Amino acid sequence: MRHFERGILATQRRVFCADEWMQEQFADGGLDSSLLSPVGHVFDGELLKTRYLPLPTYIARVQQQLNGKKLVVFTSRLDAEKRPHLFIEMAKKVLQCRNDVAFAICSGTDVPS
Repeated sequence: MRHFERGILATQRRVFCADEWMQEQFADGGLDSSLLSPVGHVFDGELLKTRYLPLPTYIARVQQQLNGKKLVVFTSRLDAEKRPHLFIEMAKKVLQCRNDVAFAICSGTDVPS
């Protein structure tokens, strides 16, 4: 957690989070986990299961599309702090030398934290 986030946290009486496991992560980070109130996710898990492929089916499709190539994935926010431009520059350099690698950017949002 960054310093300004710690500062904001120090002014709060309660922080809402998605799941109880975050309390353990807070405690591991030396933060007051008693401030957290797990409220659940905004998504209905059963609804999501009806709209997306089962994971093994999805993995099989991706492997087929890769056609034997190795996959390198950037899984962070598209935020300057996470430096996605370095991932892109690295991918360009690797692709100049190799053709057995594919690159993907998987980000849940483009909104910075």
